[in-house]
Amino acid sequence: MRCAVFDLDDTLYDAREAYPASMSAAAALAHERYGIPEDEFLEAAQSEYHWQCSLHPDSPSNHSRAPRFQRILEARGKPPCGAFALTRRYWEAYLDAMRPRPEAAPLLQALRAAGLRVGVGTNMLCAIQLAKLERLGLDELFDFVATSDEAAAEKPAPEFFALVVEKARCAPCDILFCGDNLEWDARGAARAGMRGVWLRTSPDLPAATDVETIDSLAAIEALVTADKNG
Repeated sequence: MRCAVFDLDDTLYDAREAYPASMSAAAALAHERYGIPEDEFLEAAQSEYHWQCSLHPDSPSNHSRAPRFQRILEARGKPPCGAFALTRRYWEAYLDAMRPRPEAAPLLQALRAAGLRVGVGTNMLCAIQLAKLERLGLDELFDFVATSDEAAAEKPAPEFFALVVEKARCAPCDILFCGDNLEWDARGAARAGMRGVWLRTSPDLPAATDVETIDSLAAIEALVTADKNG
């Protein structure tokens, strides 16, 4: 194993608190500035998300919050450019709510010390993912970041994993790819010839039978050590 690559959202940190915090912050600002009831804003944002995904289901641009907020304002006769402030408030609240998994930094440091290249392979917009890594304090622990924004393809598309291979600078069989989404991360990587590892974030989920299953990021170090000794 020469390279370890990790998904970001819900893998290196738990996003369950960040999503509601960010939407609440945007809804509060919409109410403060434009008088839009917060419940109405939240419902409309969900509807606009589905509209966005219906246009191009697999496009990285679907992650952009600005078009959703812009359409909410336009539909209510409000200044559309206010979507910029709503988007900024959304991401400010999101970044404030994030906390890295406690085992993330020690694991990444250990992998680098063992001589592996370490990367991030994530769906989403490049600028946002870079900001997340910086806020999490993990930004200096990676050799590369591969986003669906850069690949112009969402996981588990082959084009996305081709970008990961390019940046890993080694053969797919020498790459371990770990993420919380069984289909997109572990199985997608396995189909691309990598060692796909599924981070199971709930003990209620059954272990996968076709890829390796772990319950903590800390288990990755043992997998890499076993590979080197095997």
